[in-house]
Amino acid sequence: MKSNNSNFESLPKAQKVGSTLDVEQITWWDKIVDSVSKSKSWMKFLGIVMIIVGALSAITIIGILWAWLYIWLGIILLQASAMANELYSNGSQKVLVEYQRKISTFFQIVGIWTLVSILIAIIFIILAAIIGIQIPDFNNYFY
Repeated sequence: MKSNNSNFESLPKAQKVGSTLDVEQITWWDKIVDSVSKSKSWMKFLGIVMIIVGALSAITIIGILWAWLYIWLGIILLQASAMANELYSNGSQKVLVEYQRKISTFFQIVGIWTLVSILIAIIFIILAAIIGIQIPDFNNYFY
């Protein structure tokens, strides 16, 4: 019974039913831990790749503008991977919350970055159209 109590304390409150554990809830918890642990290797791989891409981008003059973003996202993924590993080892609800915060931060940054990129692309398309309209006979400039 005592060895069961150490696992009992690390499980979410929803799993505590009297002095025994609800089997359905343990299955739910195990599925979450299993899913998180399966993703940790890919997060670590992508985190390392993003840091390398950021470092290589920082070498160029224009690339330095967004290199910090790749490095930051890579660090967040590495931290989430470490949290996933800790969750697999400990099974702590606190670690799961921290893991979720890291993943949420990653997707928020990527989402904002995507929106800004789309906005910049639209602006360049509009500028290209305006410049194209202002050149009345484009073919005469090259022939």
